Amino acid sequence: MQSRRINPVNLVKETLGTTGSVYIPSLIIASPGFLITLLSKLPVISPILVTISAIFLSPLLTGANIFYLHRHFSLNSISIEEAFNLSFQNIFKLIFASFVVLLICIIGLILFFFPGFYIMYRLLLSIYTIVIEDLFALDGITRSWQLTKGNWWSIFLATLLLTIVLFFPLIVLPVLLLSLGIPQQIASIVANILGFSIGPFFSVYGYLLYVNLKEN
Repeated sequence: MQSRRINPVNLVKETLGTTGSVYIPSLIIASPGFLITLLSKLPVISPILVTISAIFLSPLLTGANIFYLHRHFSLNSISIEEAFNLSFQNIFKLIFASFVVLLICIIGLILFFFPGFYIMYRLLLSIYTIVIEDLFALDGITRSWQLTKGNWWSIFLATLLLTIVLFFPLIVLPVLLLSLGIPQQIASIVANILGFSIGPFFSVYGYLLYVNLKEN
């Protein structure tokens, strides 16, 4: 059965209006990933170590964020520590699902650009379904495909709109700093901080997208 189409503008408005209640906890959960990003710029840090950490950390942090968001918006709040514990308990399927989705999208983008782009948005909710519905990795990927059926354009437009709204200051401010004679290194740090600061909005957007599609 095909889902009723979501409204991209309303979804973005809901995201911007809802994120405030979980903004700080979401930033705290994502902070280890931000730290890895900063450390990766240091020549003394091994790229291999950074890569391994990123492969493990990214699914762990994403899972913890989704656990926290889901319990918060379900009025059954948990602590950040509990969110990490729940994510760690599911770490293997989160890593496996992240790897499979990434592999499918990369192959699709390399061999058939638009189909790969299409697949990327159809599998956008894979980690959300695995965490929230307690599914195995491949089941979560299949579930994401089912939820997004008939809503590709709506999801694409909503994601594009949210990206434009949030990335505008991310692009403009560093350029403005450079035009004022601020060193490029400082402008780059500012851009990294801004990029980190908008992360919670995309996490909440993914959760609200999942909820809207499931309710439809």
